[in-house]
Amino acid sequence: MQWMQDPSQSNVDIRNNVRREVSRHFRNKKKACLIAKIEELETNCKIQNVRDLYTGIIAVLLGSCHHGMARPPVADRRTASDKEGSCE
Repeated sequence: MQWMQDPSQSNVDIRNNVRREVSRHFRNKKKACLIAKIEELETNCKIQNVRDLYTGIIAVLLGSCHHGMARPPVADRRTASDKEGSCE
C-alpha cells in the first residue's frame, strides 16, 4: 500500500486502472444477475405463475438481485386456502 501514498503519475495510473477494473467487474456481475432475473420472470410468465411473477417484478424494482432473498412482506401474506394448497 506504499504506492498509494506516493502521488507520482505512474501510481495514479495504477490506481485508476484498478478502480476501472473493479467497476467493470461489478457492472458485468450486476448485468448478468439482471439478465438471469429477467429470464426467471419470463419463465414465470410463460407457465402463468402469477404470484412469483409479481414478486419478482417487485424485487427487481426494489433493486434486489438475490433470487428470493429480499421479497417484500406483501408477497408472504397468503390466505388460509392458499396455505392449504388449493389452486387460485
